Amino acid sequence: MEFEGINLGFLWHDINEKILDAPNPFDEKWRSDMVKYGKFNDSGPLEKVLQLLIIAYKNDSPRVMFTLSKDIESAGKAIYKDNQVIQLRDHLARTDIEKFIRTKKDQNGLEIYTEILFEFTGSHNFTGMVEKTLKGKVFTKSLQGSKTIFKVNDSPIDSIELTPKSFKLKINDQIYKYKY
Repeated sequence: MEFEGINLGFLWHDINEKILDAPNPFDEKWRSDMVKYGKFNDSGPLEKVLQLLIIAYKNDSPRVMFTLSKDIESAGKAIYKDNQVIQLRDHLARTDIEKFIRTKKDQNGLEIYTEILFEFTGSHNFTGMVEKTLKGKVFTKSLQGSKTIFKVNDSPIDSIELTPKSFKLKINDQIYKYKY
């Protein structure tokens, strides 16, 4: 699947070979798209970055490749608390995100992210984008105060919660399968 000029196949395709002392054919094949993907997450339009995240999880379990750190040093300054990895704006590559939180859970001895939360510096309405991106899936939409909740059936996405200042993607850990 292609999105914004990036072939996203590396998110889902299996790495079949373990290579010692030689370039990994998977990395060689997908390197340029993985670099484009990383740059897009850091600087693409926020709505498109969130859309890409939904696409990644909508139909299959993707490899966890989503990060927003400025650099390796900034990634090391994340706050680790209660199974959460919390990154604040000062350490993020993006200036339109106030806080980025990923919540981990053990799945058969492997840590998987079960929630990905973005808190924005400004207000946004991504309801239409979420509805459009979830097209083809069975989902329900409900309102709880200022929060819009999309509950998704038969998907690695359990739900998406939107407020004007946040976006939270919850993973269905009964469907999600860890990929190396």
